[in-house]
Amino acid sequence: MITVVGLGFVGLTTAVGLAYKGLKTYGYEIDKSKLETIKRGNLPFYEPGLDKAISSVLESKNFVPENNLKNAVGDSKLIIFCVGTPSTDKGVNLSFLKAAIKSVLKYINGYKTLVIKSTVPPSTTARDIKKWIEEEGFKVGENIGLANNPEFLREGKAWKDFMAPDRIIIGEYDKKSGDAVQKIYKPFNSHIFRVSLTTAEFIKYLSNAFLSTLISFSNEMATFAEIIGDIDIPSAFRIFHRDRRWFGNPAPMISYVYPGCGFGGYCLPKDTLAIINKGKEFGFEMKILKAVLNVNEDRKKYIIGRIKKTAGGELRDKRVGILGLSFKPGTNDVRETPAKSIIESILKEGGLVKAYDPMAREDFKRFDLDIKYANSIEEAIKDVDIIVILTGWEEFKKLKDMDIKTTVVDGRFIL
Repeated sequence: MITVVGLGFVGLTTAVGLAYKGLKTYGYEIDKSKLETIKRGNLPFYEPGLDKAISSVLESKNFVPENNLKNAVGDSKLIIFCVGTPSTDKGVNLSFLKAAIKSVLKYINGYKTLVIKSTVPPSTTARDIKKWIEEEGFKVGENIGLANNPEFLREGKAWKDFMAPDRIIIGEYDKKSGDAVQKIYKPFNSHIFRVSLTTAEFIKYLSNAFLSTLISFSNEMATFAEIIGDIDIPSAFRIFHRDRRWFGNPAPMISYVYPGCGFGGYCLPKDTLAIINKGKEFGFEMKILKAVLNVNEDRKKYIIGRIKKTAGGELRDKRVGILGLSFKPGTNDVRETPAKSIIESILKEGGLVKAYDPMAREDFKRFDLDIKYANSIEEAIKDVDIIVILTGWEEFKKLKDMDIKTTVVDGRFIL
C-alpha cells in the first residue's frame, strides 16, 4: 500500500497515476469538501485525462480517498507528501508540510519510507525534514526511511506527464529508502536517476529557474525590439526557434546549459555588450543581459577562489598545471577566453603556471604571459601542486584513469 498525503494538483495526479498502474493507493486529504468531490469521481480542478482515470481507479478500488490518517498510514509502506509549500517574502512556507509530517509520524507502526514530493528548496529534506522526524523519536536510516521525489508536471498536461515521464528523480537518504521509491516506478519504464536528497531538490529548482529565465529573457528582448521599432517580433522568435541546436534528444543546446568557467570567444561577449549598449541608446536598460555579463565575470573570480582554496588560501610559489587555453574545445580561438584572466590572476597572486592545450598554445602566446607551455597532459601535470581544467577537451577526461596524487580543480565539470 501507498499513501499520498494532500490531494491537490500534484497529489491527486500522483495518487490516481499510481493506482492506474495497479498499485493500491490511499489518498489522504484534510479538506473534507474536496475529499467528497473526489469520492464522487469528480475533479476539484480541470486536468484533461485525469477525469476519466479517476473514475477507473475508484471503480477498481485501487484508489481509496481517505480522511482518516491513521487508516491511511497504518497499512502503507510508503508515505508520499504532496502538501503545498507556498512562497513567502523570505522564501517558502514549510509549516503545512511540517504539520503533515508530524501528523503522519503519530501513526507510524513499523518501518516506513517518507517521500517528499512537495517542492522544497535544496537542503530542506536533509537538514530540516530529517530534524523534524528525529525530534519525534525516530532515527532516519534505522527505523524509518527518507527520500524525495520532485515532480515535473505541467498544468493541462499533468496526466500525460505523470504517466509518461521523461525522467524520474529519486533523492535518497540511503539505499533502502531509494529502493522503496524505485519499486513503485517500475511499471513506468522511464529513466530513473538516484541522487542525493539535496541534488534531487536542486534539479527541480534548476528546471523551474531556467524556465523562468527563458520567459523573462524573451520578454526583455521583445520590449527591446518594440522600442527599436521595425522588428516583426513574432516572426523573429519563430525563426529563432528554427535553430538546429534546439532539436534532438538530447538537443545540442545542452552544451550551453552546463556549468564551466564562463563564456568567451568572439561572438557572445561582443554581441551581448552590443545589445546592452544599443538599449542604452534608446533609453532602455537590458537588465538580464547586464546580469549575464556580470555573472560571467564573477564566475571567473569564483574559479580563482576555488584554486586558492585548494592551495590552502595562498598561491605564491605554487606550481599550477593548466589544462586548456581556448575558450571552448574544438577550436584554437582564444579571444575572450576565460583562461587568460584566470591565468593572469594566478600570476598576480605569485603562482607559477605551466599550460597545455592541444590546439591553442601558439595562439595563446600572443598574450605574452610569463608562463611555461607543455606539449602534453603528462608534461603539464608533472611536478605541479594543483591541476586546473579550464577547457573541456575530450582528451582531458583521461585524467580519471591516470595515477594522480595532485588535487584537480575541474572548472568544466568533465571528470
